[in-house]
Amino acid sequence: MAVRIGFVGTGGIAANHFGNLEKIDDARIVGLYDVAPERAEAAARRFPGSRAYPSFVDMLESAGLDALYVCVPPYAHQDYEVLAAERGIHLFVEKPISTSLSRAREVAAAISEAGVTSSVGYNWRYLDTTARAREIISGKAIALAQGYWVGGFPQVSWWRVKEQSGGQVVEQTTHVFDLARYLLGEVESVYALGFKGLMTDWPGYDVEDASAVALRFRSGTVATINSADIAPRGGGTIGLQLYSRDLVVSLMSTGLKVSTPLRSEEMLPGVSPYAVEDQTFVEAVKTGDASAIRSTYADAVRTLAVTLAVNESIASGRVVSLE
Repeated sequence: MAVRIGFVGTGGIAANHFGNLEKIDDARIVGLYDVAPERAEAAARRFPGSRAYPSFVDMLESAGLDALYVCVPPYAHQDYEVLAAERGIHLFVEKPISTSLSRAREVAAAISEAGVTSSVGYNWRYLDTTARAREIISGKAIALAQGYWVGGFPQVSWWRVKEQSGGQVVEQTTHVFDLARYLLGEVESVYALGFKGLMTDWPGYDVEDASAVALRFRSGTVATINSADIAPRGGGTIGLQLYSRDLVVSLMSTGLKVSTPLRSEEMLPGVSPYAVEDQTFVEAVKTGDASAIRSTYADAVRTLAVTLAVNESIASGRVVSLE
């Protein structure tokens, strides 16, 4: 039988998942809810047999869902995940999972208590280039990591309001912080500095224009991750570089490069990580085997803790230790 899927939030990133799920024989989108009803209705017209619901609870009670995709802005998660988990509905949640660590931990507890499968949209974990990088560094001590997400800023109103988005580190560079955790393990402490003042012509803009973060991992690895939203279109850079003795591993959005004294290896991504994460989630729901999921909700809580610690350090000027 097909996995019956509902969506809360049908704009933005949801469209990416729509395209992937359409290609999965075992997936069937049956219910859609959005605070803008016209968006949900437009999505429902795309999927024969689906329905746009006037309320989220109505969808949960009437659509017969096996799984729910939560594709809403960081500030707008409300009780969606908890209400779904309590009904035994499996969850795919887009990053970032919240702007509140305490709230995210409450959701994680509800998911654990209900025993439902969860997956979070940290798609870099599903790249074949990431898998290759992990293989190359296995068993090696990584002395230094350098990460960056430098680009322009998304021109949606909530993104430039820190209370709603969490800022660039929480909403966007979270992919790089999560990738660093995936490859290097847990973070012990962070110290961060931020810069503001170049975007005063945008109403309500109160996020940092740029930030620089120093991290120490429990393994001993030291790292820096820089963010900026002020670059011109096409003038930014996104990636993570890892350094060991006689080894440099560079994971970019465009591919992987490995350098040693004896050889150089380059690899382009051979898969769509968005497609792989959706296929993996649907398969996990269908079979009950979630072992292939690479970012559970509980794991994503730990990434959120790191990025919120960055905001805390910028505000306080102090080193922030992670639990």
